[in-house]
Amino acid sequence: MKGIIKGITFILLLFLTSFFGSVVFLFPFLPLLCFRLTEKTGKWIMEKFIFMWKLFAVALYEEMIGIKIKIAGKKLPDTHQSLLLIMNHRTRLDWLFLMSYQIRHASLQQYVISLKALLKNIPGPGWAMQCGAFLFLQRKWETDSAWITKCVEYFHRVGHKPQLLFFPEGTDLTKQTKERSDVFAEKNGLKKYSFVLHPRTTGFIHMISQMRKNNVIDGILDVTVAYPKYILQNEGDIIHGRFPEEIHFNINYHNITDIPQNTENLGEWCQQTWHEKENKLNSYYEKKQFNEKDQELKYDHGALTRYLYGAILFWSFFLIFVFYSILYVCFFRWYCFIAVVTFMVIQKTIGGVDNLMFS
Repeated sequence: MKGIIKGITFILLLFLTSFFGSVVFLFPFLPLLCFRLTEKTGKWIMEKFIFMWKLFAVALYEEMIGIKIKIAGKKLPDTHQSLLLIMNHRTRLDWLFLMSYQIRHASLQQYVISLKALLKNIPGPGWAMQCGAFLFLQRKWETDSAWITKCVEYFHRVGHKPQLLFFPEGTDLTKQTKERSDVFAEKNGLKKYSFVLHPRTTGFIHMISQMRKNNVIDGILDVTVAYPKYILQNEGDIIHGRFPEEIHFNINYHNITDIPQNTENLGEWCQQTWHEKENKLNSYYEKKQFNEKDQELKYDHGALTRYLYGAILFWSFFLIFVFYSILYVCFFRWYCFIAVVTFMVIQKTIGGVDNLMFS
């Protein structure tokens, strides 16, 4: 019962802060995203507020839930450079936990995610992700290829240096998705994997090509994630209070000049990287640790703690302000109503704020 209460509280806090954060902080600046003259300023403002929410999310699962994070591997030469992050998709919440790496060793503010288009329809979180220029994919190549191009062109246009998380596997590892991956392996004469799925190289190649074309990529960050104890699979596990006790990340960095230019070679590079991930994870789950030669990355623990507790204080006072204003301030109730209706109309008529930004 205690675990369920903790899980529901976690989900509720993330939802309420993203919902009212979108209404209070993001809605007033939507007009800036409508015009080429002001869209860069609008993106910068949205980025700052969304960063505060990401920080709160990390604070909740690290400080409130107590998840331990361990990171080893190569250090980035520049924490604010443009990156394509590729990672094995072990669970549906890998993107959330990777924020722990971003706040320690990269840029949480520049962090954007590719994810299922269905998620953009969630009131509150979906609105915030749209304003943050997250990349929503339909899993239809004709649609997704054009959308990836528009998204990357937008980053170039507003001068944004993204650190974009992209899952070449396309979906998380489950019994069903592994079966489909095994069928693909049999048809193509490939080895069956146990710890990863075979990557879809077409989307990966297109992403790299567009980022190169628009000069918004300095390197590729190859992340391998592992769960040494409990492996949660989806949001249902969180609702029932089932969280991983520890999460381990292994980091490998490649300068973009070291990545093949040729399409065929680029696809082979991706396949080889996933073959290495399979071997790395096979060894990891036997020993419960990655290669001993990979040094644990150091960070300023005191500074991180101040950031996390600062985010908890900020959003706690924010929620108190919101609930007080809803109860006692008529103007605020009308303001919230107008904001919610506006987001819903934008969603219904043009498909979301991101459609407005990328057009």
